Order: sequence, then structure tokens, then C-alpha cells
Amino acid sequence: MRRLFPILVLFIVICAPAGARENLEFSLLLGRHNLRLDYPGDVDTRYTELKVEVIERSYRYLHGGFRIGISDLSQSGNPPADGLAISGGTVGFVLRSDIPLGAGFGLYGQGSYDYHTVDGSTDDGDAEDQRVQLDWFEFQARAGLSLELGPLVLRGGPYYRHVDGDERARGDLDRTLALEAEEPGGVFGDLVYVVDRSGWIALRLEHGSRSGATLSFTRLFD
Repeated sequence: MRRLFPILVLFIVICAPAGARENLEFSLLLGRHNLRLDYPGDVDTRYTELKVEVIERSYRYLHGGFRIGISDLSQSGNPPADGLAISGGTVGFVLRSDIPLGAGFGLYGQGSYDYHTVDGSTDDGDAEDQRVQLDWFEFQARAGLSLELGPLVLRGGPYYRHVDGDERARGDLDRTLALEAEEPGGVFGDLVYVVDRSGWIALRLEHGSRSGATLSFTRLFD
């Protein structure tokens, strides 16, 4: 987490004056997912993250911004990480497009590029403490259709996910492994409830390379 502290400070500095700018979305996202990583053997990886996202709606059909957050990871079936409390953070960029087609239908697209870092150790003062660190870059692209039904918006379609990183373990078990996605993608579905023209709540469900749910709360300042 210490490695992300300078980024967090920069995030606060940028956001402070940005509050006065127009067409900014501020979102709080809470997600929990099962990550399908290409490990030898059967390894279950669960990832929880809490993120703040800021998106500027400068163009009609293309919006972009950045996000930063904290995260926890747990694994079973991976000997260096079994029983360890593993935590860290994430920072990244996101682009999104919403194109109306008429009659409530629309096209939806989103791309993101994030850096994740987490680590943990037995931390019992022994020189042979088991330590593990995972760092990876993750690219995601998704596209689909959207449908407005009064205050509800439904979205869904396929997504692509690419992971490039490594796991480094030191201690009784000493090794370095490359991290890659076990599957290249999957499908997603969104349920969005529009509270008013400046706020909405969204639930995203995903299945495939990354399976789980993300709940987000968004406020638009225009």
C-alpha cells in the first residue's frame, strides 16, 4: 500500500480543483470477483476492491477519466499465499462511450487499463517469514447494447480481458511466476437505476475470466 501513497496524494490534488469543473462524474465502486488466473493446479483467487472513479464528460459520445482504490486478495490452492492476509491497491484509466440509437436502445462500450499491486506475509518476526507479492497490468474492453426502461437502464454483452504480471514468493517457498488470464474474456450485464438526472446506482454482474459483482454509486456535477 505504501507504493500507492504518492498516487493517492496526486489523486487528491487533482480532484480538489476539479470539483468546480463541469460535466464530471464521481463514482464509488465496491466489487468482489473470482479472478481466473493461469496457475499450475487448481487455485481459487478472490479479489475485493473499493475504488473512486472520476470521469470527465467532455465529448458527447466519449468520456474518459481515472480511478484509484484499495484491494484485498485471498487464495486457496496456492501454497505461498495460503493463509496470508494480502492487500494493496489499484490505479488506472477508463474510457466509455454511450451512443443512442433511438426508441430507448443504444450502443455501449468501455475500455480500461489498470495496475494492481498486493502483498502479504506471515509477519511473525522470523527471518524465514513467507512473503508473497502480486503485481499485474490488466486491460479490459467490453461492448454491448443498452435499453432504457423508464428509470432503469439494462446493458449487456461480451468483454475481453488481458492480464500481464507476476507473482513473487520469498521464504520457505521461493519462486517467481508469470500471471496471465486463464480465459480471454466472458460476458457482463448491468442494471442501472437512475435516481435523477445527476445520480444513479448500478450493479454489474460478470462471468468468465473475471466472475462476480460490482456495485457503484455515481453523482454527476454539470
